[in-house]
Amino acid sequence: MSSLSKAALCASVNREIFGEEAMVAFGKTIGQLCQGMPLVIFLEGNLGMGKTTLSRGVLFAYGHTGAVKSPTYTLVEPYEFSAGKVFHFDLYRLEDINEAYNFGIEEYLDSDNWKLIEWPEKIESILFDDYNSINIEFDNLNNRLLKLN
Repeated sequence: MSSLSKAALCASVNREIFGEEAMVAFGKTIGQLCQGMPLVIFLEGNLGMGKTTLSRGVLFAYGHTGAVKSPTYTLVEPYEFSAGKVFHFDLYRLEDINEAYNFGIEEYLDSDNWKLIEWPEKIESILFDDYNSINIEFDNLNNRLLKLN
Protein backbone atom coordinates (compact mmCIF):
# COMPACT_ATOMS: atom_id res chain seq x y z
CA MET A 1 0.00 0.00 0.00
CA SER A 2 2.90 2.37 0.49
CA SER A 3 3.07 3.06 -3.26
CA LEU A 4 -0.03 5.27 -2.99
CA SER A 5 0.94 8.92 -2.94
CA LYS A 6 -0.85 12.24 -2.50
CA ALA A 7 -0.52 12.76 -6.25
CA ALA A 8 -2.32 9.45 -6.83
CA LEU A 9 -5.38 10.82 -5.06
CA CYS A 10 -5.60 13.51 -7.73
CA ALA A 11 -5.20 11.07 -10.59
CA SER A 12 -7.17 8.11 -11.77
CA VAL A 13 -5.78 4.98 -10.11
CA ASN A 14 -6.93 1.36 -10.06
CA ARG A 15 -6.04 -0.85 -7.10
CA GLU A 16 -6.86 -4.50 -6.47
CA ILE A 17 -7.66 -5.36 -2.84
CA PHE A 18 -7.49 -8.87 -1.39
CA GLY A 19 -9.58 -9.18 1.76
CA GLU A 20 -10.85 -7.07 4.63
CA GLU A 21 -7.46 -6.46 6.21
CA ALA A 22 -6.11 -5.03 2.96
CA MET A 23 -9.17 -2.78 2.61
CA VAL A 24 -8.62 -1.37 6.10
CA ALA A 25 -4.91 -0.87 5.34
CA PHE A 26 -5.75 0.96 2.12
CA GLY A 27 -8.15 3.28 3.95
CA LYS A 28 -5.51 3.89 6.60
CA THR A 29 -2.98 4.85 3.92
CA ILE A 30 -5.44 7.35 2.45
CA GLY A 31 -6.09 8.79 5.91
CA GLN A 32 -2.38 9.12 6.69
CA LEU A 33 -1.54 10.78 3.37
CA CYS A 34 -4.32 13.33 3.57
CA GLN A 35 -4.61 14.05 7.28
CA GLY A 36 -5.22 17.71 7.97
CA MET A 37 -6.60 18.42 4.49
CA PRO A 38 -10.34 19.01 4.14
CA LEU A 39 -11.33 16.18 1.88
CA VAL A 40 -14.53 14.76 0.45
CA ILE A 41 -14.48 11.14 -0.66
CA PHE A 42 -17.47 9.57 -2.37
CA LEU A 43 -17.53 5.83 -1.66
CA GLU A 44 -19.38 4.10 -4.45
CA GLY A 45 -20.26 0.45 -4.94
CA ASN A 46 -22.98 -2.08 -4.29
CA LEU A 47 -24.00 -3.29 -0.84
CA GLY A 48 -21.30 -5.29 0.91
CA MET A 49 -18.41 -4.03 -1.20
CA GLY A 50 -16.36 -2.66 1.70
CA LYS A 51 -17.19 1.04 1.82
CA THR A 52 -17.51 1.07 5.61
CA THR A 53 -14.44 -1.16 5.94
CA LEU A 54 -12.41 1.35 3.95
CA SER A 55 -13.83 4.14 6.14
CA ARG A 56 -12.66 2.21 9.20
CA GLY A 57 -9.10 2.40 7.87
CA VAL A 58 -9.34 6.16 7.38
CA LEU A 59 -10.60 6.54 10.94
CA PHE A 60 -7.81 4.32 12.28
CA ALA A 61 -5.31 6.67 10.60
CA TYR A 62 -6.74 9.46 12.74
CA GLY A 63 -6.30 7.36 15.88
CA HIS A 64 -9.77 5.83 16.28
CA THR A 65 -9.53 2.50 18.10
CA GLY A 66 -13.16 1.54 18.58
CA ALA A 67 -15.67 -0.13 16.35
CA VAL A 68 -16.80 1.62 13.18
CA LYS A 69 -20.38 0.90 12.29
CA SER A 70 -22.14 1.93 9.15
CA PRO A 71 -24.34 4.93 9.94
CA THR A 72 -27.18 3.42 7.91
CA TYR A 73 -29.90 4.46 10.34
CA THR A 74 -28.34 7.63 11.77
CA LEU A 75 -27.20 8.77 8.28
CA VAL A 76 -24.05 10.40 9.69
CA GLU A 77 -21.56 9.40 12.34
CA PRO A 78 -19.20 12.16 13.54
CA TYR A 79 -15.71 11.37 14.82
CA GLU A 80 -13.58 14.00 16.54
CA PHE A 81 -9.79 13.85 16.70
CA SER A 82 -7.01 16.27 17.60
CA ALA A 83 -6.24 16.55 13.86
CA GLY A 84 -9.86 17.42 13.03
CA LYS A 85 -13.29 15.92 12.51
CA VAL A 86 -14.36 13.18 10.15
CA PHE A 87 -18.00 12.78 9.15
CA HIS A 88 -18.96 9.35 7.85
CA PHE A 89 -22.23 9.34 5.92
CA ASP A 90 -24.26 6.36 4.76
CA LEU A 91 -27.13 7.72 2.70
CA TYR A 92 -28.50 4.37 1.50
CA ARG A 93 -31.80 4.75 3.39
CA LEU A 94 -32.29 8.40 2.49
CA GLU A 95 -35.72 8.73 0.92
CA ASP A 96 -35.30 12.14 -0.71
CA ILE A 97 -33.21 15.31 -0.62
CA ASN A 98 -35.57 16.93 1.93
CA GLU A 99 -34.58 14.30 4.46
CA ALA A 100 -30.95 15.35 3.95
CA TYR A 101 -31.84 19.00 4.50
CA ASN A 102 -33.71 18.03 7.68
CA PHE A 103 -30.62 16.54 9.31
CA GLY A 104 -28.46 19.51 8.27
CA ILE A 105 -26.50 18.08 5.36
CA GLU A 106 -25.54 21.56 4.15
CA GLU A 107 -23.74 22.38 7.41
CA TYR A 108 -21.73 19.19 7.18
CA LEU A 109 -20.87 19.73 3.52
CA ASP A 110 -19.86 23.36 4.11
CA SER A 111 -17.46 22.46 6.94
CA ASP A 112 -13.70 22.15 6.47
CA ASN A 113 -13.68 18.59 7.76
CA TRP A 114 -13.26 15.20 6.17
CA LYS A 115 -16.43 13.76 4.68
CA LEU A 116 -16.70 10.09 3.72
CA ILE A 117 -19.97 9.72 1.83
CA GLU A 118 -21.47 6.34 1.00
CA TRP A 119 -24.25 6.48 -1.61
CA PRO A 120 -23.49 10.08 -2.71
CA GLU A 121 -25.90 9.80 -5.64
CA LYS A 122 -28.73 10.21 -3.11
CA ILE A 123 -27.76 13.90 -2.69
CA GLU A 124 -26.35 14.48 -6.16
CA SER A 125 -28.33 17.69 -6.70
CA ILE A 126 -26.52 19.50 -3.85
CA LEU A 127 -23.01 18.09 -4.26
CA PHE A 128 -20.05 20.11 -5.40
CA ASP A 129 -17.33 19.30 -7.90
CA ASP A 130 -14.38 19.25 -5.49
CA TYR A 131 -14.27 15.62 -4.38
CA ASN A 132 -12.46 12.34 -4.86
CA SER A 133 -14.34 9.15 -5.53
CA ILE A 134 -13.53 5.54 -4.83
CA ASN A 135 -15.62 3.05 -6.75
CA ILE A 136 -15.47 -0.51 -5.42
CA GLU A 137 -16.49 -3.48 -7.56
CA PHE A 138 -15.59 -7.13 -7.99
CA ASP A 139 -13.04 -8.16 -10.60
CA ASN A 140 -13.14 -11.46 -12.52
CA LEU A 141 -11.49 -13.34 -9.63
CA ASN A 142 -13.96 -12.02 -7.02
CA ASN A 143 -11.40 -9.63 -5.53
CA ARG A 144 -12.31 -6.02 -5.00
CA LEU A 145 -11.13 -3.54 -7.56
CA LEU A 146 -10.95 0.07 -6.38
CA LYS A 147 -11.01 2.88 -8.90
CA LEU A 148 -9.88 6.22 -7.54
CA ASN A 149 -10.85 9.35 -9.43
